Amino acid sequence: IGVIMPLTGPYGPLGNESLAGVQTAADIINKAGGINGRPVELTVIDDKSAPDQSVIGFKSLASKNVVGVIGSLFSNSAVATFPLAEAAKVPYIGAAVADEQIDPVKDYVFIASIPMRPVSEAILKYLASEKLTKVAVVYDSKNAFSLSGWKHMQALGPALGIEFVVGNADTFEFSDKVFGALVQYPWP
Repeated sequence: IGVIMPLTGPYGPLGNESLAGVQTAADIINKAGGINGRPVELTVIDDKSAPDQSVIGFKSLASKNVVGVIGSLFSNSAVATFPLAEAAKVPYIGAAVADEQIDPVKDYVFIASIPMRPVSEAILKYLASEKLTKVAVVYDSKNAFSLSGWKHMQALGPALGIEFVVGNADTFEFSDKVFGALVQYPWP
């Protein structure tokens, strides 16, 4: 089984924790006799928190005839890689939750987490229950996960009586180092 995780770069700490979980699962399966008597072997690729490295890693794993791939938890890497898995007919379980991976439904691509629509809906329902009707959302403008969440919030918010106060400075980028005051609105 191939594993593509961000082991270095900005998502490195999360990727290393995820890899530890994958390794633990493989160890448990192997201790119980493997799958159909065969041990699980992991081939790990570091995508370095970069989509192009995830694509290169997938191509390398596919050339080794892995039976499946556990994909990056960095949404942009997963979004860049899943079309290759679908085309190669290699099962790909994404640790990231960008909606593009499963909407529309694919034959070989799956996610291991809750999609963004129910997450966005739960956040908005909580805000509505707390009578918070004006909300500023700050999100990464180049992250598939963030963009999915924002898209769903915009669609779901009005029905819950939530107004989004949005300006030009409400986004940031993954590489930004200085944030200052991203949202400056006169609150009632």
